Amino acid sequence: MTTTLIFDADGTLYDETMPKAKAELLTAQLIASRTGYGEGEVYNLFREVKGEITQSGSLSPDRNNRTVWYAETLRRMNTSHGDIVSKIDAREASGHYWEVVYGEIEPYFDLVYILPELQSRYRLAVLTDELYDIQVEKVKRLGLSGYFTEIISSEQAGVTKPDKRLFEYALNRLGVSAGESMMIGDNPSADISGARSVGMRAAWLRRGKYYYYPTGENERAEIVFENYLRLYDELC
Repeated sequence: MTTTLIFDADGTLYDETMPKAKAELLTAQLIASRTGYGEGEVYNLFREVKGEITQSGSLSPDRNNRTVWYAETLRRMNTSHGDIVSKIDAREASGHYWEVVYGEIEPYFDLVYILPELQSRYRLAVLTDELYDIQVEKVKRLGLSGYFTEIISSEQAGVTKPDKRLFEYALNRLGVSAGESMMIGDNPSADISGARSVGMRAAWLRRGKYYYYPTGENERAEIVFENYLRLYDELC
């Protein structure tokens, strides 16, 4: 019997695409204004660094750490153009990025509609690859803090999705078995395959940037839904 629903955050609680794209552009603009670089030059370098780090194959939480991304971007700028670091540092750039994101995000309206009923039937938690403090702030800005009993981050476990150790850590933190839990996420390769690796049930929100994702055998969810009202019908 399912007693606990564990939600991914980015792309699952809200549409992450435009807020993060805007944050990248506006942070590139900030860095350019301080350093004399062109905005496009900063943005393209940042995207190059981001791609290298996120596609490195590492399952370290730093793979998703914006401060790490901006530190490497600024290091490369400093190497080619001199004293960039004294004009802006990685923490300031990362902080600016997240403030833009916080100001832009809104929860999926259909999720908000069903959350009170889900909360009355299940324990709800969040499992994320983002740093803990950032994700807590995001959930707060989304107005959803009151629905979730726990927010669990890969930062706490030391590994990211789909590593089974993160899912085992989450189950231990929540004090539930895999058979009592369902993972709900938008990314089959991270959320669904990771949940299945420890025997959890899984539901795929087929929406956003992974809509056309070709799922492999270990990435197939028991429930596939495009609207949270459908998920509600399947669960309740």
